[in-house]
Amino acid sequence: MIPVLLKKILLFLILALMAYLTGCNKDFQLAYQPIYQNDFEVYKKLSDNDTVLLVSQGGPSDELVTKTELQDLLNYFPYTIALVHQSQTKDPSVLYQYYISEDEANHLNDLSQEILNRTIEHFKKKGQHVVVFGASFGSFLGLRAIAAQGVKADKYALLIGRVDMDEAFWKLYKNKHHGLFEFKNEKLLGIKKTKYITEKRMWAMTALQGNIGEPRYTELLSETDLSKLLYLHRLQDRLVGPMQPAEIDFLKNQGTKVVGNKGDHGFNEKEYEHILNFIREN
Repeated sequence: MIPVLLKKILLFLILALMAYLTGCNKDFQLAYQPIYQNDFEVYKKLSDNDTVLLVSQGGPSDELVTKTELQDLLNYFPYTIALVHQSQTKDPSVLYQYYISEDEANHLNDLSQEILNRTIEHFKKKGQHVVVFGASFGSFLGLRAIAAQGVKADKYALLIGRVDMDEAFWKLYKNKHHGLFEFKNEKLLGIKKTKYITEKRMWAMTALQGNIGEPRYTELLSETDLSKLLYLHRLQDRLVGPMQPAEIDFLKNQGTKVVGNKGDHGFNEKEYEHILNFIREN
């Protein structure tokens, strides 16, 4: 009898411990304490021009892109240029909380779009002409900001992102993998799944990336006039994949100007010229 009783006691203790640990994980609250209180950093200021270019950077990174890294952009555009913070650049520690849940990743990305929309409102209240420049991760944030609060900026130039990211791709990131779109002779072959990410410090980053790619903007923005949007993409983009005809048709039907260039994930003066002309249009 004693061995049977001991087994029951041990089983009870194990089940109780498992329930406790599960409850702890379920009740875990993300620690978020911004070390930067401002929503943006001005990298270039021109007092004789009322246009401001708000850069929503790629990533997600734990810090804002430096002036040196953006020197070509700063030199090219004759406007005031400000870098907009994201949740993880205001509080870099969130990228080291590798156990963040799907809800917490969604909360952090929602906070990033709120920061972007607050910054737009800040400069609009000053009477300035506001243009959002969003690249890669920042491009997804640009669409997320519009879906959440409508078209607030005067113009949006979004680059090298997607409107409806392939489900198989964003799920890779949610499952702690990276992935690439493979091409041969400029023709898409499919998605290549990379090995499992063992570095825990990368898990929060992939959680944010998986969450940012999940929304279907052809549905979320189906009733939205997107004529203030310029969308630029690369035809052999390995990091986010090529824009599909349905995505391009959707944007055009909503009034968006869409431009595709050959090449992989990136942008240069080819894209800058399109953006500059778009800004100068009435």
